[in-house]
Amino acid sequence: MKRLFILVALFTFWECYSQTIAATPVIKKVAPSFWWAGMKNPELQILLYGEQISSASVTLSSSDILLKEVVKQENPNYLLIYLDVSKASPQHFHIFLKQGKNRLTVPYELKPRRVGAENVEGFHSGDVLYLIMPDRFANGDYSNDRVPGMLESKVDRNDPFARHGGDLKGIEEHLDYIADLGV
Repeated sequence: MKRLFILVALFTFWECYSQTIAATPVIKKVAPSFWWAGMKNPELQILLYGEQISSASVTLSSSDILLKEVVKQENPNYLLIYLDVSKASPQHFHIFLKQGKNRLTVPYELKPRRVGAENVEGFHSGDVLYLIMPDRFANGDYSNDRVPGMLESKVDRNDPFARHGGDLKGIEEHLDYIADLGV
C-alpha cells in the first residue's frame, strides 16, 4: 500500500512538473537579432518566434525605449513588437514575456552606429543588373526569325528547346517595361 501511494505521488508530481515545463515559453528566433541606435526611422519592429508565445504580455527593461504596440498573430507561435527607439542610446536591454506564472527574458541589443554610417547609400536601381536573353524576351521583327544557313530554323515559342525569335527590336519595344522594373 505504501509503494502504491509513493507511486501515485511520484506520478502526480511528474504530471505537474511536465506541464509546467511544457507551458514555459521558449524563444527560438528573434529577428532582427540586433539593431542600431540613432537610425533615421525611429520605429523598430522585432519578430519573436517560439511555442505558444502570442498570448504573452510584453514589457521592457529600458526606460528610454517606448513599447508602442504588441501585435499578436493568428499563428500562436509569433509575436510582433513595435518599439520607438528615437530617444534610445546604444545599450543591452531585455524584453520580458509573461504568461500566467511563466516568465521569459529575451536579451536584445541596440548597437552604436559607426561614424559616417548615415552617409552610406542603400540599395537602388543603380545596383541592379538585368540580364536579357533576346531570343526569349520579345520578338519585335518577325522577318529575321528564319536566317538562311542557320542550323536551327524552327521558331516555336511553345517548345522550350526551339528558337523563340526574340531580337533587339523586341527589347527596344519593351523599354518602358524594363524601366518600370527599376532597371
